[in-house]
Amino acid sequence: MRRACYVTAAVAALVASAGSVASVTAPDAKSLALRQADFPAPAARMSEKENRSAALPRGTGQAYTTTFQFRVGRRTESIGTIVITAPSASVARRVYAAAVADARKGAVGALRLPRLGDEQYAALYGRPSVDETSGLVWVRKNTVVWQVQATSVRNPLGFSRTAARAELNGYAWKQMRRVGSG
Repeated sequence: MRRACYVTAAVAALVASAGSVASVTAPDAKSLALRQADFPAPAARMSEKENRSAALPRGTGQAYTTTFQFRVGRRTESIGTIVITAPSASVARRVYAAAVADARKGAVGALRLPRLGDEQYAALYGRPSVDETSGLVWVRKNTVVWQVQATSVRNPLGFSRTAARAELNGYAWKQMRRVGSG
């Protein structure tokens, strides 16, 4: 989780700084993100950050990040999501490219997931023998760029590749349905 959290934090910082390059109305990023109802009870919201005027390459959009934590059997899981709405598909492509370039640096292996958008990148972070392992997916759908990260926290066995893919796939599909056509 440590490396995966750094990836999430680095990309969130990329879009979190406020700026007003152009006043273009982008879809509300917060309304497109996963919500409490998308998780098993009693999931706890661990963090939340919204930026309605995020400075993006050649435009201003919106960014929203949130993380939920819950127990699944003996394992504690953390699911984080980032939703970035851009003023145009070309700006969204630049944001997606920067996010994926940063995400590739710490990945230990690629994950295959069904098609979730126009572009996507999924990877595994950490080692299954380590107590904090995660899977991450970045997706661009038209003008919306989003990320879902599934992390096994305080689990002596971590996530196996199969378990990471299964959890990531489940929450990525929920996120995809929320984003819709982008």
